[in-house]
Amino acid sequence: FLIASRFISSHLSISTIILIFFIGKELFSKTSGLIAAFIFAFSSGSIQYAHFNTTESLLIFLVSAITLISILAVKKQMYLLFIILGILTGLSYATKIVGITFILLPLLSFVILLSKQRKITSIIPLLIIFLTLTVISGFFGAPYQIIDYSQFKTQQDFMQGVILGTNKPPFTIIYEETIPYAYQLIQVLPFVFGFVSLPLALVGFFLILKKFSFRRDFLLLFILLYPVIYFIWSGAWYVKFERYSLLLLPFLSIWAAFALQKFKKIPLIICLILIAINGALFLKIYTKDNTRVQASKWIYENIDNGSIIAGEHWDDNLPLPFANEEKAFTLKQLTIYNPDTPEKITKFSQDLSTSDYFIISSRRVYYSILRNKEKYPQTSYFYKQLFEGKLGFQLVKKFTNYPFYFSDDFADESFQSYDHPPVYIFKNVENYDLIR
Repeated sequence: FLIASRFISSHLSISTIILIFFIGKELFSKTSGLIAAFIFAFSSGSIQYAHFNTTESLLIFLVSAITLISILAVKKQMYLLFIILGILTGLSYATKIVGITFILLPLLSFVILLSKQRKITSIIPLLIIFLTLTVISGFFGAPYQIIDYSQFKTQQDFMQGVILGTNKPPFTIIYEETIPYAYQLIQVLPFVFGFVSLPLALVGFFLILKKFSFRRDFLLLFILLYPVIYFIWSGAWYVKFERYSLLLLPFLSIWAAFALQKFKKIPLIICLILIAINGALFLKIYTKDNTRVQASKWIYENIDNGSIIAGEHWDDNLPLPFANEEKAFTLKQLTIYNPDTPEKITKFSQDLSTSDYFIISSRRVYYSILRNKEKYPQTSYFYKQLFEGKLGFQLVKKFTNYPFYFSDDFADESFQSYDHPPVYIFKNVENYDLIR
């Protein structure tokens, strides 16, 4: 199943490249389309999620397809395309709730057609057909949203609370006191879209906006309105996982291409080379084992059989289980996120002092603790002392696979933790009776 789903993700990402080319071609020129497709193909986010068993590649494909078909429906007045738009919009909603926002693109088509024809009687039947097909395809794509609505609502209420910060499970407190919009522009988009591509996209956005203000080409609204509305909406969320920004990639690619196609030949080639290097550097992380796999191999080779290894809860304990591996270890999970009560600290200290090793398998837990020192004064102090080598634990091995030859610990944690997290292996060298 995992291999099949990743196969699907990769092919959807490849198909999206083609869709982006046609969007650029229909709005501007074949050259713009080619450049936009090139930029998207070498964006870290498109490469990364082509490797994952998640819905993001499908959502990006669907928003790109709906954008292209909406443009064609208006430009060529091919009204039968609204049948396809209805089906795709319903499937988008069935894939993930955020997919319902894609309906803004077909609705924009109706508004533009109405402004041109001024015949409500010819547009209303199309709108009814479109909406009906959206509901029907959405139901068949995700029937249990209706069949078991109470469970669906409970899950959605929980997730909405997580996203908005009214419900804060431990894995989200890493976003405490992060600045809306600035976080995405500084710690997400440069890494998932590209360090060269993002500035070009911002320039391209204002150039397209300028073109629209002069020529009133309403087709440009298809690549202006939705991404801006979506960014204003999602950028304000408490939780800022990188995947929430991925829907912007097709539009950013087209914006960047519009800026680039105005460059002279030599600067254009230089920028394209830099964009390709950015993508190739990220792609190389997949030429090595995941750092957790590397660390697990090292553990089996270098740590004595039967050793006690402590790790953090809400993260992966290492070593990972390997087939035919004869060594066995006693694994402990330290309840890091529990409140800093005397009972927790005592138990925490006892577990550590009786462990032979303490392994951190990503920066997810310790980084969020250090961002919340007031809530976790003693646990944050523990991590500070640990990394300074003052607790009797010595860092004996660190595994990293930074794609850009410099640390990307500054990037959003979810950009890093699934395919190239830093892994720290600490050995208990002092064997203190109690860690204080």
